[in-house]
Amino acid sequence: MGSIERRKFHPQKAEIARARVVLVGDQGIGKSELVQALAARGSESERLAAVPVDALGTQQGTTTGVDFVFAAAPRLDNVTKQVRCGLIDLSGKEEFAEVRSEFYKEAHVLILVANMKHKAPSAQLEGQWLAEAEQHGLPAECRRLVVAWNATDSTPKTLKDWAARKSLTLIDCNSSGAGLLQLWLEISRAVTV
Repeated sequence: MGSIERRKFHPQKAEIARARVVLVGDQGIGKSELVQALAARGSESERLAAVPVDALGTQQGTTTGVDFVFAAAPRLDNVTKQVRCGLIDLSGKEEFAEVRSEFYKEAHVLILVANMKHKAPSAQLEGQWLAEAEQHGLPAECRRLVVAWNATDSTPKTLKDWAARKSLTLIDCNSSGAGLLQLWLEISRAVTV
């Protein structure tokens, strides 16, 4: 009888990048809907539980405090690592400003969600949301994105000009899926480059 050679099997570990993605914007503009759309558009083969974990309880249709959703980015051709994200949906209510302040410090990506109903969305984003994030320790290397959520026609020129002046990437997205893969690509680039 011949001898059997035993070898250890060393499976190749997939490289996984983890990202904390913080979404901010006015109350009631659809941040939670954007988070759910991103999770639904995430990786089919490596889907994580895309179930919101509400830190402080949920009221009908609004975020109270903060909601977390964990999702894996879809596999993208030009991204070498699998990206898994904690999508952190921060309430736009003023009474949760102190709660929000705790989530900026370790963010890899900040998504400023533009309220297309607001007459001057860039003023609101810069004057409140970007200023608040930077005041509470948003890291300099944190990727800053602007999402014109549920943009129907074209994004207002004032918002485009503001994003360009601030060197922010502006992405038009809507609930039917437009722009979501581009948003995932920008999130993936932020943690894999």
